[in-house]
Amino acid sequence: ATIAKKYKLVILSDEIYSRLTFDKEYVSISNFYPEGTIVSTGLSKWCGAGGWRLGFFAVPNQLKELKNSLKILCSESFTSVSAPIQYAAVEAYNGDHSVYLNAIKEIGIAPKIIFSDPEYNFLITEFIYGSECKSNELSLYDKKTLKNIINDYQKIKIELPKFDYLEHIRKYEKIAFDKSIINNQLVKKLKEFYPLLEEFQNENWSPVLCHHDLNPSNIIKTNKGMKIIDWEFAGFGHKKYDLHSIGLQDKENFFLDELINIINDLWYEIDNN
Repeated sequence: ATIAKKYKLVILSDEIYSRLTFDKEYVSISNFYPEGTIVSTGLSKWCGAGGWRLGFFAVPNQLKELKNSLKILCSESFTSVSAPIQYAAVEAYNGDHSVYLNAIKEIGIAPKIIFSDPEYNFLITEFIYGSECKSNELSLYDKKTLKNIINDYQKIKIELPKFDYLEHIRKYEKIAFDKSIINNQLVKKLKEFYPLLEEFQNENWSPVLCHHDLNPSNIIKTNKGMKIIDWEFAGFGHKKYDLHSIGLQDKENFFLDELINIINDLWYEIDNN
């Protein structure tokens, strides 16, 4: 930094790996020479998201002319970041799934946490060797095992607020509206469903730990039993939600089936447009 200041050098500091530290003591050269350092970073390395090219330059005010030239160059070279990458980035910078994985580690149904940094919302878990379940190939033993797994993690107590399904769906609806991808049939269905959902949300049901995305692709068969992955939508929700998601309900429940279908329909529209 002293030499750079002396000769008025412009430093481009590529800090794409800066969040992968063991002691959390990474120090950027921009701390010592902020006026002449451009920091570049992004998601692809520290998030393990190779190919998902979302990054940024942090340019000091002293290099405003260079920044303006870069903006002109980029405007002719790039358009916009694809929607799935934007949603992944929001989750990467805001989400902390370790609370759920730490809570369920004692019952051994989820990947073990290898490294967790809540400050950076960064999480590394073990790789699970096995095969995805297929809903049409679940044996009676598999179904019984899944029911027992759900029952086990629903007994775990975590200090979290009651999951707000109404807010959750409205958030998805807004995203779909903003992208102009929601179809009229789904709009009509939502209009009819919202009063029922609001009534349901205000009912005095006792929340339990729910996975909220319990589909066959998130259930892995291993030689040590079943493991459940991808807990990013977990929360304290309705005790029958996960059972209905995977088709293990004891009897039909039109409301929960409709709730799950609407959430899936909205996410499908968002994820595929």
